[in-house]
Amino acid sequence: MAVRAGSPRAGGGKLLTYSIEVGLASLLSYWLATRVWASTYQSYEDGQLGGMWAAISAIFVVRECKKESVAAAIARMSATLISFVLCLVYLVFLPFHVWGLALLVSLSVLVPGLVGRPGDEVTAAITTTVVMVVAGLNPHGAWKQPLLRLADTFIGVAAGIITLVIVKQIGKWTGSGRISQPNRPAGSSVRPDGYPPALLTPDSTTAAATGHGGTSHKKGNASTWRIQHSRRSSSQERVPDSGMKPPCAWRKRVFP
Repeated sequence: MAVRAGSPRAGGGKLLTYSIEVGLASLLSYWLATRVWASTYQSYEDGQLGGMWAAISAIFVVRECKKESVAAAIARMSATLISFVLCLVYLVFLPFHVWGLALLVSLSVLVPGLVGRPGDEVTAAITTTVVMVVAGLNPHGAWKQPLLRLADTFIGVAAGIITLVIVKQIGKWTGSGRISQPNRPAGSSVRPDGYPPALLTPDSTTAAATGHGGTSHKKGNASTWRIQHSRRSSSQERVPDSGMKPPCAWRKRVFP
């Protein structure tokens, strides 16, 4: 049964590689955000939230090709910067309020189109929503939330790019040891001395395969040729003399 090019079975290898890349990127980003960054500058709750946000950013960045991954990284950082500016300006002067959330979400959709990033509205709006809700849970340090989420996003994007580079380099290392063999028809023989298979005889094939083409083997070939030549000469009739001389090689065989 034929498998279509766009089916999951046809791209099973690429799908498996992509899934491994996403899993490794989320692991690396979560570890960096919770063990390296949060353990020094944040509480346990903020660290767990930062690890989640970094993992989400890494998953958003990792794509099946390099071009899409770079574009996703730029879009993620652009949307996060827009949300960072809006939320920081608001939270420095005002506490969290549901009407403030609605206002900032609306601005997060409006500003990307005005600055030439029309594809970043949804990401910016989601980021603004998360920052504002978390700021409402911790009113005392609400203004810190935009800074923390910006740092978590940067960690996730960096972890995603690093994972892609490492996986690609491992693929190069594992593929460099493979020696490509030329395509030959099925059933064709390969001679170690490079001559075409049509020129092989049973004796020469044995010699080429074993590598022993010594004096005894040459004598065997010569005796075999003499027997075949004597049989061929005895079975042929002598050509009457018609005044035309046959070729030298043929004349020596027929008229010794």
